[in-house]
Amino acid sequence: MLKKNIIWAAAVAAVAFAVYLSTACRTVYVGDSGELISAALVLGIPHPPGYPLFCILGRLFTFAVPFGSVAFRVNILSSLLASGSTALLFLSVMKTVQYPAASHGPASAVAAACASLAFAFSSVFWSQALIAKGCLYVLNIFLLSFVLYLLVSAERNPKPGFLYAAAFLYGLAAANHHTGFAVFPALFFFIFILPRRIWNRPSFWLKLSGLVVMGLALY
Repeated sequence: MLKKNIIWAAAVAAVAFAVYLSTACRTVYVGDSGELISAALVLGIPHPPGYPLFCILGRLFTFAVPFGSVAFRVNILSSLLASGSTALLFLSVMKTVQYPAASHGPASAVAAACASLAFAFSSVFWSQALIAKGCLYVLNIFLLSFVLYLLVSAERNPKPGFLYAAAFLYGLAAANHHTGFAVFPALFFFIFILPRRIWNRPSFWLKLSGLVVMGLALY
């Protein structure tokens, strides 16, 4: 079942990325885009809070993509992360609707795909998936979508590994944009609805905190 879900998720992401790529800005957009593209190119520090993760990924992406202007490459990075967020949303929805197992079926996949694509082509999200400035927000959504998928997975199969991975990705999200801190209370509360055997050990909290700090260490 997981393999089928991944195939569906890849198809959803491909549709979203194809549309994003065809509508992405080909040059420097208005606002902070020029500053952010320059910071990514030279691995510099843009306006506060500095966006270290974006600058590192932007720097790598400008070298990894062999076509288009530097501005277009950073814009494509935003499109790629946005389509990845759509795929993660699909997987999270499927994790939810496929519990219990009796609810398995193609109708669930079609409904999840429609919901994910509706999110992908919502006006605000779509507009941010096309420009470098939007990459700041889209990257945050991508990381927090990944955290959501891991938390849903932990609810279905309570294992510390899911939470450890979620903690590190949450730290990266907070290192990208300070709005990531706004979801901290919800993530903290979620842990306490899991079986007590998962979180009643001091070693668990030490590892969790250490992984969050590792993500934040990009600052």
